[in-house]
Amino acid sequence: MTPEEKQALRDAVDKKRKDEPFESSLARQVKNQGLAYDYYIRLISDVRDLAKQKDVGLEEAAQQLVLMASKEKEGEHQGHDQKGNGDQGQ
Repeated sequence: MTPEEKQALRDAVDKKRKDEPFESSLARQVKNQGLAYDYYIRLISDVRDLAKQKDVGLEEAAQQLVLMASKEKEGEHQGHDQKGNGDQGQ
């Protein structure tokens, strides 16, 4: 997930208007980030899939996706550091 996609998900939750569907909030934030419509389709699909899997609302699922993406990125950095250090002697 790109930083722009993560920001769009965060903003969709944080800036959601009262009585506005999450989908509308996400669409607005995707547009504000300058992302193409296919990004919206992929993001909302991921959010809906996770919401169904975890039996939570769309906003909660979006927050979880952002956290998961952040943890994956942290793991990649740690994995590269560990791999790089382990390969030096070989």
